[in-house]
Amino acid sequence: MKEIKFNPQQEEAISHRKGPMIVLSVAGSGKTMVLTERVIHLIEQGFDPARVLAITFAKKAVLEIQSRLKKRLNGNGDKALVCTFHSLGYRILKAENFIGAGCRLVHDTDQLNLVREAMQKVGLEDDPASVMSKVSLAKNDLLSPADLERSDKHEDKKIAKVYSCYELLKRRKRLLDFDDLLSTCLTSSS
Repeated sequence: MKEIKFNPQQEEAISHRKGPMIVLSVAGSGKTMVLTERVIHLIEQGFDPARVLAITFAKKAVLEIQSRLKKRLNGNGDKALVCTFHSLGYRILKAENFIGAGCRLVHDTDQLNLVREAMQKVGLEDDPASVMSKVSLAKNDLLSPADLERSDKHEDKKIAKVYSCYELLKRRKRLLDFDDLLSTCLTSSS
């Protein structure tokens, strides 16, 4: 196998030993390789693979890391948890019984249809994709419909009505969206 040369910052991330480590960088800079090497380094240093968690944004990166770990660690890599932020959120919600039987994840097209339905119920005529994006941004900022309702901005008040209706429609249909996988984990513990 070809020897990989890492820059000093990458070396520091790989060999860091005191607690969690976050790697932030631009696309194509080697984050996935660094994260993989960090997991390998920890396991080779005696850390229990079952106590190693590696989180990334992209499912593609998860699959790449898992594949590299499997090749390099003779089966020990399978014990480390490598996942996306959203899949970790799902695991946490499932483990904490926030996701009951029959609850499922809503995907883009169905989510857009729910937003359309919510807009129709509250009488808002606007671009559904734009409204869905605004609701998503509010959820990612951990703002509730009530928070938006208290805003001085007329636009926020309109979005609050759709957001509230959208959440009600999801609950009735036992659905979660991708934003719920993160926001529910963060807000249910506080």
